[in-house]
Amino acid sequence: VYKRQAPYRAVIYLARAEAYLKLDQREDALADFQKAVEVHPRSHRAFYQLGRWYSQNMDLEMAVANLEKARELNPLVPEVYNELGNVQNMAQNFEAARENLNRAIELSPYLFMAYNNRGISNFHLGAQDSALRDFNKAIDLDSTFAQAYSNRGNLYAARGEFEQALGDYESAIRYAEDDCLSMVNRGNVYYQLGDSEAACASWQQALCCGFEGANDLLERYCGHN
Repeated sequence: VYKRQAPYRAVIYLARAEAYLKLDQREDALADFQKAVEVHPRSHRAFYQLGRWYSQNMDLEMAVANLEKARELNPLVPEVYNELGNVQNMAQNFEAARENLNRAIELSPYLFMAYNNRGISNFHLGAQDSALRDFNKAIDLDSTFAQAYSNRGNLYAARGEFEQALGDYESAIRYAEDDCLSMVNRGNVYYQLGDSEAACASWQQALCCGFEGANDLLERYCGHN
């Protein structure tokens, strides 16, 4: 009876863990994710959620280990491949990331996050045209996906296509008002274009948004103390 109840007990732990996350009680959430794995070690969902917790807390090694276990338990879940690719991008293992993201897209051609993440892989692997197609596809699938606009803006900026980059940074900030990094990058592009006033205004907005690194830019290029 105890074994038959394991899946239901795991679901309860997972639900409570999600509730803890909403309350920003991250350690309590971790304990429940771990308990879900303990009571139901065949649950790919439990390993997936535990892997995501480690990913969000930048323990990339533990994230990969748990996500690979989730993939082993159920090799047909596109979100697992997507999250694994995302973590491998963060670990700068771009080839492995792209392989997992290819599989995520094979399983779910409408998973816009996977296109965005594969775009990051392709960008860092020097495949800029493929990266651009991926970011375009992510935006086609979700026209409010701020991260894809920001990443496409970075690609345009790297190509020296500054006006296109500015348009994408503006879109990213419109759809995610707390996208401080896009504010910084927008300021960088304005500075490249010789518009110091707009650059300083964008960096100031980033500082107010909470990006403390913008203060160095303001001191160095805008005369702020």
